[in-house]
Amino acid sequence: VGTQEGLFDVCQAYLDPGDQALIPDPGFPGYAGVVRLTGAEPVPYALAAHDRFRLDADAFERALAASPRARLALIAH
Repeated sequence: VGTQEGLFDVCQAYLDPGDQALIPDPGFPGYAGVVRLTGAEPVPYALAAHDRFRLDADAFERALAASPRARLALIAH
């Protein structure tokens, strides 16, 4: 039906309670809610306005290193 359902299915398949999922900030507000429905914790990673909200590989890598229970990352396009 829509992307929200697909995202939920992916989260259900890959996340368990207590896991973490990296989500873009700013990003679609539904990302955090879908992650929480699985019992996992959403962990935001920053997308900077001065960089036109593009993914900064170094910042993403730091967020990943700081999230040892991360099992999933949503990448903003």
